[in-house]
Parts: sequence; structure tokens; C-alpha cells
Amino acid sequence: MKKAKETLVSFWDEMHKWEVRTHERYKPENGGPEANREVAKSELIKIYDDFLTEKERKTGRLAGPDAGYPPEYDPINESVIDIVEESNKVIFETKWKHPVSDFFDERHKFTLKKSIGGVEAR
Repeated sequence: MKKAKETLVSFWDEMHKWEVRTHERYKPENGGPEANREVAKSELIKIYDDFLTEKERKTGRLAGPDAGYPPEYDPINESVIDIVEESNKVIFETKWKHPVSDFFDERHKFTLKKSIGGVEAR
């Protein structure tokens, strides 16, 4: 369980760094999305390759990599509120709180697959 949570937090951290970098690059004074989309996409693919399993996703997010404020992934503002362990996976339910607006939060679910020797993919 500890390894699964460490993996999830590592994913959040990498995605957060990507979002912050990409948001800055997408500003008009830095060339905007048009000039930076391919770099953002290649960086995102690397993160996906490191953390996600190969499968079709209902919310396939790679079509147009976008980043705004506040970052969607933020290890500081996201906390685990429930953990369900099954034979082949661990499901984390989390709550993300907006960094400025106290009245706004979102709930997410992250499924991590178990593998021999640890956590395989998310």
C-alpha cells in the first residue's frame, strides 16, 4: 500500500510540474500554445509512458495537451480520502481543493494495478 501511494504522489508531482511549465509556455509572450504544443505533448507522453498502462481511456487526455491555472494535479492540494484494495489493484479516492476558492473541490479516482514486486502501472 505504501508503494502504491508513493507512486500516485509521484504521478501527481510529475503532472503538476508539467502543468506549471506548460501553462507558462502557453502564455502569448512565450510563444503561446501553437509554438509549444509539440514540446508539451512529448513531455506528457513521457509521463504517460512512465505511469499509465496502455489502454484506451474514456477521458483520453492527450489529444490536445492543455494546462491552466490552477493546476489540475497538485500534491499539496490533493489528499487521499479512501483506499480500496482488491486482489489485482488499489483504488484511491481523492479530494482536490482549489488553492484559492475554499468552496470549490473535486473528487477523483485513481486505479493502480498491482504487479509481482510492487505497483506496475496506473
